[in-house]
Amino acid sequence: MRKEAKPFFILLGIGAVLLSFYQFITPISYLPITIPFEDQLYRLGFIGLYLSTFSLGIIGLMDEDKSVRVLGGLIILSPLIALIPNYAVSEWWEVIEIFTVVVGSFIMVKSVLKSNRLPLILTLFVIIFNEIEGLDEQIFHNFIYTSFLTLLYLTLISGFILLLYNLKLKRLLISIGLGGLAMGIYLPLFFLTLHNRFLEMIFALVFPAVYGISISNPYNIPLLILAYSLALFLSVALAVNIDLYTGLGFYMIETTTFLGLTGFHYYIYMVFPIMGFYFMNLKRVTFARNWNVLNR
Repeated sequence: MRKEAKPFFILLGIGAVLLSFYQFITPISYLPITIPFEDQLYRLGFIGLYLSTFSLGIIGLMDEDKSVRVLGGLIILSPLIALIPNYAVSEWWEVIEIFTVVVGSFIMVKSVLKSNRLPLILTLFVIIFNEIEGLDEQIFHNFIYTSFLTLLYLTLISGFILLLYNLKLKRLLISIGLGGLAMGIYLPLFFLTLHNRFLEMIFALVFPAVYGISISNPYNIPLLILAYSLALFLSVALAVNIDLYTGLGFYMIETTTFLGLTGFHYYIYMVFPIMGFYFMNLKRVTFARNWNVLNR
């Protein structure tokens, strides 16, 4: 990745955080809870959506890998494509979706093999499976029954193994402390649903409707919210303990892999997990590439 792309990584990080405001507030807005500055946060969320799309596309176009550049071009064009009436049900859009999944899978497999971060194999499996599931629903209108929580916790297990992969105790303790602060965003909801059956039932109805997910057992809602808390914890901890690209990539995966499975017309939800996984391997791949150049 070129050095010139670093400012766009900053914009991408800001956009991803702003986008998460919208994702966080949407289900809570259905509850009898007053959210301070709700309208302003909604607007920031939409700004984050377009900021993420723009910056991610630029980063892709600036990459040295031709496949990533192609994906970057599609990301840049996606907001314009969305202006075409009924584009989401057209055959040419289905071709773009299939092409994205095929090219994206190739990018992810190649990046993890080059970086040799084997704990990420679990996350790779989950992303590819969810992409295929989304295609199946979008194109063939089939529903593949899956345990949503199992897939989510598989990525968390993968993240925790990676966090401990290269053990540096002092840095690890700092990352755990900062990650614990990030958990505080979702933990109040966890305890609220854990001890309030009425709110737990409401969330069991709201989450599938808003996030496009299915939860077979409504009693699992506290476990779902806990998983989101752990995802925030790992995003911060990985950024501190390993590198910022890894933390950002994991955050991108967790905030979009489990959303929008039936909403691929939001192209960002389809591409975010792919590019996020690529970023998790980016620094190791770049280091290996530079090392090979020096040893020629």
